[in-house]
Amino acid sequence: MFSFAEGREKPIHHVENSYLFGESVAQMHTATGHFQSEHARDSLDLEFLMDRPLELIQLHMQHRPEDYHFICEKMSELKKQLAAKIEAGLDWGICHGDLHGNTNTAFTDDGVLTHYDFDISGYGWRAYDIAAVALFVVLRQLWLFGLCFSESELVGGADFEEGFIDSKMEYFRKVVF
Repeated sequence: MFSFAEGREKPIHHVENSYLFGESVAQMHTATGHFQSEHARDSLDLEFLMDRPLELIQLHMQHRPEDYHFICEKMSELKKQLAAKIEAGLDWGICHGDLHGNTNTAFTDDGVLTHYDFDISGYGWRAYDIAAVALFVVLRQLWLFGLCFSESELVGGADFEEGFIDSKMEYFRKVVF
């Protein structure tokens, strides 16, 4: 697509930046409203965001079955609550899939944003792109947890110390939804 995006990545902790970010994502979603791709993409559905990550996590947490069981119970509850939101009509369409943390957006000084790094994009709940439904924040953390383990498989078995797993477990134990 392009090799350079003018501007720089910027935290979206300030109201102005958060507003610009949300507005830009909404414009992207609107622009892709009727987009049809001939190329196969993963759907950013519960299989992709929850089931696959749980399988990867299980492989790396065999020595911590109680912790893995806890995560599974937490995700089962999340799935029930998310089903109600989906039933209520969450918007489904093209999503970037990896906009969280604002590491894939360049801001210019005059407020123009450029989104890049679309390797995860596909059809999904558009609220996932901005985590406008709090449950998606938790789901995003699970997906990232699994992604870290899948990346270790791709690069040849990078070891994840217990501290990595401990920090993720601390997050899942504290989160309330």
